[in-house]
Amino acid sequence: MDRGGVPAYIYSESLDGFSTITQRIESFKDVPKPSTFPATLNDFFRLIVKTRTDTATKRLRDFLTAQSGNAAWAAKFIGKIKEADKRGGFFTEQKWQPMAVEYGLWWKQQKSAKSRLSALSKSDAS
Repeated sequence: MDRGGVPAYIYSESLDGFSTITQRIESFKDVPKPSTFPATLNDFFRLIVKTRTDTATKRLRDFLTAQSGNAAWAAKFIGKIKEADKRGGFFTEQKWQPMAVEYGLWWKQQKSAKSRLSALSKSDAS
């Protein structure tokens, strides 16, 4: 295939990067959204985290800790979200979209890791 003199390794990397960007853009389209913005933390839990509030808070804290590397910051950030909810909601569409996408990717990775551990423990028990 003629790549116009571009080395194969550079050509492949640029296509991989393009593919990653395309996947990110596509994932934004699939994110559930509330009917109005600003949205609340409960909206985020209901539409994105999809579990009970106590479990959802822990998951969100774990996600934010994984992203920031700082559990204290994550807890403080959740407090800021709750404070903003008292004034009508924290999540503008610009805040909602990237956080929802990143949470979804993180949660998918978490479920995959749990499945691997479960499969390994079953095979060890055999």
